[in-house]
Formats: sequence, structure tokens, C-alpha cells
Amino acid sequence: MTDPATLIAAAPPIPAPWELFDGLRLAFFLLHIIAMNILLGGALIAAAGRALPGNAGRSLSRALPTVMALAVNLGVPPLLFIQVVYGQFFYTSSILMAWIWLAVVAILIVAYYSLYLHDARVARASASRVFVRLAALLLAANAFIYVCNLSQTQNPGGWPLAIAGDGTIRGTFLPLADPALFPGFAHFLIGAVAVAGLALALAGRLGWFAARDERVETYGLRLFFYATLAQIAAGGWFLVSQPGATSELFLGTSPEAAALLGLAAVLTLAALICAQARQTPACAVCAFGILSAMALMREIVRLSRLAPYFQPRDLRLVPESGPAALFAVLSIAALCALSWLAAALRRSGQTGKGA
Repeated sequence: MTDPATLIAAAPPIPAPWELFDGLRLAFFLLHIIAMNILLGGALIAAAGRALPGNAGRSLSRALPTVMALAVNLGVPPLLFIQVVYGQFFYTSSILMAWIWLAVVAILIVAYYSLYLHDARVARASASRVFVRLAALLLAANAFIYVCNLSQTQNPGGWPLAIAGDGTIRGTFLPLADPALFPGFAHFLIGAVAVAGLALALAGRLGWFAARDERVETYGLRLFFYATLAQIAAGGWFLVSQPGATSELFLGTSPEAAALLGLAAVLTLAALICAQARQTPACAVCAFGILSAMALMREIVRLSRLAPYFQPRDLRLVPESGPAALFAVLSIAALCALSWLAAALRRSGQTGKGA
């Protein structure tokens, strides 16, 4: 079998310390994953087929197209930053699943239009859920492709399996033999339902996209509670499916990893208690803390699994002030644009409550 090390390209130099790029990637990834969870989980909830209480259905149909736009745009920076630090792994993984990876663009376009068509049908009181079900299916497929690519990125040992007997690479390889792949996907799907349920509860409590409705808040909190219970089981499955050295980090060999796991457990318990007590804002704060801890834990997993092949500290630093200054200016402009968009969205939600 081919030595995986021969498939890893040389890492290019970076213009600033790798910690800067990795920190920015984690920050934007956290924002992206919140929006993506609301999008995917909301589509799954809307597609489930049962009648939603109060104005929950209308809130979801109005919100999902906007949330998808935010999720897509917030997903660009993490993809860019992962290519700066882990580009030699991410590019190779993307090439191995080339045609499947390229299909992401078409999948997202069709899902986006499906959500708009669903919103139009809800506005006309049509009972059909065909468009939101199509969107949910496509978004779940897109999530699976991303999980495959990120799983493959941190597992170069599995790359030789993509090479056919005649030495060719057909560009349709998926890391289905990775024991952590399906646990990771289940962890993501269940987590999406939990976060979307909490977002629905906040929408019902605060009157986002439709009038305030206690029934919507209660329904969302119930979804969050039971999905979080299932998420605990999925998280345990995901942890034990990791290679021994990696899972042991969270069981005590790494104090930092074990502390993060303990923090996530405490915050999960607190979130469940808050959900039962109908303390929706406090529940949201706990959920944000859980997602932050999970993002850091995933980074520990990536570093551990890539350790035999690569350490970010080994990247060659060639400082360049010009790109850094341009990045800072554009980042400030982007933050201003996002602030304006959030204000416009809030005004839109206020004016649309009577719809």
C-alpha cells in the first residue's frame, strides 16, 4: 500500500503566526456552525410532517432562507483559514472526493430555492411540504459531504484506500471506513435539531419573524431537551470511535482536553435544567458555551490525528504586512456590513409579525 506521507504536499509559508489564522478560523467556525445548525435543524423540523404549534411553521419558513444566506457567508472564512494552516491536507482530501465535493455548489443552490418556494407555499396556506423536505434532504447530504471531507482531512492514513488497483484516483472516494465518520455525522445532525429547537424557543419568546407565542417557546424547549439527551449518547459514541490515543486525551492524558470535556458536561446539565425551567435566555447562553467547548475539542482531535504527519508550529513564517493590513480593513468592513444586516433583519422581523 502507498505510504500516506508520499501523498502529503509540502506546506507553503504563511504570512502571520499560525495561531492567528487558527483563532480566526475557530471564531468564524463557531458563528457558521450556529447558523448551519439552525438551518439544517430547522429544515428537518419543518419537514417532519407533523403540525407545528402556533406560528412556528411561519417563523421557520420566513427565517430559513435568511439563515441559509448567513450560514453560507459565515462558512467562507473557516474554509479559507483551514487552507492556510492545513491546506496540504484539505486540498488532497478535496481532490480524492473531487466530483462529490464539487456537487456541494449545486446542492446548495437547489436547497436555497427550495426554501424560498416553501416560504411562498406557507404564505399561501398550502399544506405541501415537498419543497422543505427536498431542502432538508439536500442540506443533510451537504452536511455529510462536509463531514466526509473534514474527517478525511485529518486522516491521511486512509488516503491510500482511494487509489485503485491500476494506480488511478477516480475522484469519488469517501472515507466510509473511518470509524468516527458516522458517529460524527450523527452528532452533527442531532445537535442541529437541538440548536434549531432552542432558536425556535427564542423566536417564540422574543417575537422573531412572527408574534410572540408561548406555545412555540414550549415546543422549541422540548425539542432542545430531548435532542440534547440524544446528543449526549451521540457524543459518547463519537468520542469512543476516535483512535485510542485521541480518545484518551479527553479521559485524562491531556488536562486541557479533559477540562473541556468536563466543562461541556457541566454546561449540558445546566442547559437541560434551564430548558425544564423555561429559562430560555439562560439556556441559550449555556448552549453557546457548549458549542464553543465542542469547537475547541474538535481542534484537539484534529491536532492529535495529524500529529504523526504534521505540527502547525513547523510552518515556515514569512511575514507580509500588506496582506495583513488589507485583511484587517476588509474584516472591519465585513463586521459593519453584518451589523447593518442584523439591524435590517430585526426591523424586517418587527414589520412581519402581523403576516
